[in-house]
Amino acid sequence: MAPTAPSTATANDPQRSRQVFGTLEGFLQVYGDAEFTLYRKNNAAANLTYADWASSEHVLGPFLYHLTLDAWDEGTSSVSH
Repeated sequence: MAPTAPSTATANDPQRSRQVFGTLEGFLQVYGDAEFTLYRKNNAAANLTYADWASSEHVLGPFLYHLTLDAWDEGTSSVSH
């Protein structure tokens, strides 16, 4: 599987990009619909339902990407000068 570009489902929505989640369920509540739409758009043979996608390994890439962004944001926002 070729590497994919980072998700942009919520990159242009500052309110959603600042929400922090700690579980896969929290991620799905915040980003699930947008990420599933991107998955379907970017995978011509994508025949998974949302429920199947949400419980598959396909959701792990976007989940880890957003989790990393949240951790990075949290780690860099608490730096004092």
